[in-house]
Amino acid sequence: MQSAAATHFVWQLGGGADYNLSEIIFVGARVGAFIGAKADHTMSWNEPGPNLFGYNSVIMQVNIGYRFNF
Repeated sequence: MQSAAATHFVWQLGGGADYNLSEIIFVGARVGAFIGAKADHTMSWNEPGPNLFGYNSVIMQVNIGYRFNF
């Protein structure tokens, strides 16, 4: 009998920086890498196996912000 459970190991690594355009406006950039280990999801209805699923991705972000001075 097969089990529907699979354990994944996922980790993330990233960094970023901001640059002040003025006292209240800034721009920034971020990058992150996500690594997901593959796990076997073979079930009786999707044979033949192994059916390995996992993911790797890189995310990049650029932003602009406003600082509220209270």
